[in-house]
Amino acid sequence: MSNTQVSNKEAFWERYFIVYDTLNLSPLYQQLVMKHIEVLQPASGEDILDAGAGTGNVTKLLAVPGARVTGIDFCAPALVQCRKKVPTAEFRQADMTQPLPFESESFDKVACSVTLHFLDPDKQQLALTELLRVLRPGGHLALSVFHEGFNALRIYSGTMRELVKNHGLLTGVYIGIKCLIDTILILYYQWRIRRGERAGIHRYFSADTLRKTLEQVGYTAIDIELIYEGQCLMASARKSPVAAGTPRETAQRGASVL
Repeated sequence: MSNTQVSNKEAFWERYFIVYDTLNLSPLYQQLVMKHIEVLQPASGEDILDAGAGTGNVTKLLAVPGARVTGIDFCAPALVQCRKKVPTAEFRQADMTQPLPFESESFDKVACSVTLHFLDPDKQQLALTELLRVLRPGGHLALSVFHEGFNALRIYSGTMRELVKNHGLLTGVYIGIKCLIDTILILYYQWRIRRGERAGIHRYFSADTLRKTLEQVGYTAIDIELIYEGQCLMASARKSPVAAGTPRETAQRGASVL
């Protein structure tokens, strides 16, 4: 990817991340974020990576007392938001289409929330391979991706339904109106992303293609379910434990950081 492409991509996400946290008002988005925590069960003493941290919503919940949490994202302005939101975590600028800047077997657990499908299709397997490399034997991956046919309007309608259900008609509608401008911008950015998917710039996943991709890379104990109003897939997968008598993988360092 050229420097111009990287700059344009970062500028797009910088604009998107200005309004992105409006999603935190959505019960459906809250459930999506919390699912990563339910899968990984972060605990004190663990080293945990949030790959593609965005604005730090998953990172914040991973950072339980005593856990050593690191977040990475290629978008520098996003990391500014992350550091304010989760001051106890470490954040580094890194591009998931390149080797990660960590030694092999550095983390007990890895979260990757709604990020992988945004990568160039030919880089998705590399990203999963790198996440496997930095996991310790027996380590756990929680991965969410857009499902084939992803429709942001279904999430919006589901969000309004849940807001009315949880808060009543008047309050639910008030929240929707209050966030209307940000919601329109989010839907616009999602339309841009969807257009890129149709052009082959991104690749969304079916349960079958996601399972096969994870298996090809070398993950085991794979479990996949539909979440987020049926618009995302949630995968739980593990790195195989080191067999008895097998030496640990030689520590390597990733080659580059943006």
